[in-house]
Amino acid sequence: KPGYVRGTATERKEFLQHLKSLHRQGMEAVATNLETEHPITMTRALSIAQGTLSHWHQRLEIGVVQKTLKLYERGMKAGAKDVGLDLDLDDNDYRELARLARREDGILPAISRFAKTERQFLDRTISAAYAEGPPNGKLLSYITGQIRKRGEEAEARLELMVNTETAKMTNFGKLAAW
Repeated sequence: KPGYVRGTATERKEFLQHLKSLHRQGMEAVATNLETEHPITMTRALSIAQGTLSHWHQRLEIGVVQKTLKLYERGMKAGAKDVGLDLDLDDNDYRELARLARREDGILPAISRFAKTERQFLDRTISAAYAEGPPNGKLLSYITGQIRKRGEEAEARLELMVNTETAKMTNFGKLAAW
């Protein structure tokens, strides 16, 4: 069927689990890094959060590139099968994949926007905790608790991103084969 590539459900699920895992690891690393310093100033807390997220963002991009390559290849093989060919990725396909990933509506800018949203969340959470004081009086416990609770909302956005990219990359691969 045009627009559908068999077998992508498993890859979509793996892709989503991979991104969720990286997100959890990144947020947990921020919380853990904040907990290791006592006392800690707001400036230092923001610096730790930003530095940890910067490293996390790089890991996220590498994981995304690997997963989208698999999706593109699956789409290309499905398209090749549709027209009776047996194709493998070549240098032109890798260049096209890189171009698609970097387009304004591509996965890498989407990941950058997601990471920016997470940085803004951390900035707001840390700044507000220092400005207003936490409800229980335990500053770092409050901040790290808020960071650890972030997962559900962020993971819903990751799922939307993965669903979109799975369809896009498999269809782009299919079109390349046709």
